[in-house]
Amino acid sequence: MPCALQIVDWVRVPYFPCGVRAGLPALPGDDTYETIAIPRQYACEAAFVIPVHGQSMRDFDFHDGDELIVSARTYADSGEFVIASINGEMTVKVYYEDEHGERWLLPGNPDYQPIHLRHEDDCRIIGVVTRVTHRQPHVTLRQCARILRSYTQPDTHTAHNLCTYIVPDAPRPVEDIEADLVRTAAQSASVFANCLMRLERQGCLDFGNDTVKTIFLYLKDRYGIGYSYANFSAVFSRPQR
Repeated sequence: MPCALQIVDWVRVPYFPCGVRAGLPALPGDDTYETIAIPRQYACEAAFVIPVHGQSMRDFDFHDGDELIVSARTYADSGEFVIASINGEMTVKVYYEDEHGERWLLPGNPDYQPIHLRHEDDCRIIGVVTRVTHRQPHVTLRQCARILRSYTQPDTHTAHNLCTYIVPDAPRPVEDIEADLVRTAAQSASVFANCLMRLERQGCLDFGNDTVKTIFLYLKDRYGIGYSYANFSAVFSRPQR
């Protein structure tokens, strides 16, 4: 008996190729977005699609390159995945309001810090994620190396909350390196960038083939730095490989 064909009804919605982190996307009605077709059953009245950049939500199965279908609205309930703008920077996180009424944006990766939303912050909800579409599954070479090291060298990197770029067999204790990063990140872009370059020259940090932008976004989420990418990249440089 032949299988019945399922007819899918498609609808076009705004698509912002800039991604979650590359600035604030325009709202429907502007002419700065593209359109993409999605099944009508996944679309709401004010839906848009935006790709994910980074790995801060990997434990919730949001990965770099995934595409999020988002319901555009300015409010969220605790536990919902939201697209938020914080001081003009976009991020995808879990919205949570604790028992004291304090608002938080929570990551899904222990390498990143929760973001405490204070009254003085320019923060607003852009939308709530209703569905995630995965790109081809893969694991980065850096992740593979970290997994293997955890089995073959269990005593070299015992702290689970250390920066990803710290070399496990660095010439200095890894806890001291982390302490240097925490201390200088809280100062200025120049102080932090010079600390990173010094530690890399000493063989304490390994940035692999990551771009300056990728490095900055990871460190910004991890240490909650407030200075801009422009100020950071004006000082931080990578050695020629």
